[in-house]
Amino acid sequence: MALLISELSFSQSLIYGRVIDAKTREPIPGANVFLSNTTIGAQTDSDGKYSFTTNEHGSYNLAASFIGYEPGGVNVIIDAGNNVICNFELTQTGLEMEEIVVTSSTKKWREAFSDFKIFFIGMGLFSQEVEIRNPQVIEFGNMRLNGFIDVTTKAPLEVENKAMGYIINIEFIGVSFNPKTYSGRYILYSKFESKKPSSPEEEETWKENRRKAYYGSPKHFFKSLVDKTLDENGFTQMRGGGVVKKLNDLFTLAEYYPERWNMLSEKYHSFMLSDEQVNIGYKVSFDQSGRIGDSEGISYIRYGTNVPFFLVNDAGNLYNPEHLQYSGKWGWERISTMLPLDYVPDKPLESALSNESNE
Repeated sequence: MALLISELSFSQSLIYGRVIDAKTREPIPGANVFLSNTTIGAQTDSDGKYSFTTNEHGSYNLAASFIGYEPGGVNVIIDAGNNVICNFELTQTGLEMEEIVVTSSTKKWREAFSDFKIFFIGMGLFSQEVEIRNPQVIEFGNMRLNGFIDVTTKAPLEVENKAMGYIINIEFIGVSFNPKTYSGRYILYSKFESKKPSSPEEEETWKENRRKAYYGSPKHFFKSLVDKTLDENGFTQMRGGGVVKKLNDLFTLAEYYPERWNMLSEKYHSFMLSDEQVNIGYKVSFDQSGRIGDSEGISYIRYGTNVPFFLVNDAGNLYNPEHLQYSGKWGWERISTMLPLDYVPDKPLESALSNESNE
């Protein structure tokens, strides 16, 4: 199973290990091991072993899952050219596969599911073309005093984005939502799989829709922030809020990450919000009096934790997505426009913007 380092390109890293049953210590064949929110991963063999290579580097959640077991996950730091060894011990949930069947749903469940879809899928560009393929695995808890409902699943949730050509297998780690406001939070392990197109035309449609989802997205904004190309890429930090500024204070970084600050300062760019909220517009237009033509295209950023800064790598991916909270356009898009972290648009920005302007 092991590969010689010389067989890998300099930028590639090998990730490998084993997945076993925590109680019996027996291997678990067919378990999925993947970098969460990417297309990168592998299944374990008959001995429970897995291995895969990646050109990604930085901080990722490495997850392992198998039906009937609680998913496992660990944060790993991937350095270009260095290997990562990670073994998993998964605990059985006591759920048999035969229990995962479609059953008649109660009225209460159907009402909760209807609200959950709006919260989870969102109201983004492709929300009408996103389908939850196995809703029967979803379970809803009773409404808490604060109006929130906890959501769990009996198996990974399968979500199909027909507009972008992705199947997303999602493990719920912590999900709750308010059915009245459609607000909430979710912590997920997700594995993206690209569908096989039925024709070249369908493949090009998927590529175009992926570009549409990327341009104007948080990842596009953060990459533009790193590259100092906000204006060229159509982003405006609007009046009425603060601005995103570079954080050059390594002491602050060391205060919050005493063991990782040196690595983080080398691999990530540190930014802070100058005010409680930053208002981001993408390709916004103004009338003659200076009023905004389309306020629905504005997104709002706030801190999501007590950490007074956030970290972004060269690709525009956040070190910890929980550090920021979105509302406005980005807040409503959610799963409907979600792309894997390893997605890179297949056309340069100028070409894509030119295509959009000609539509």
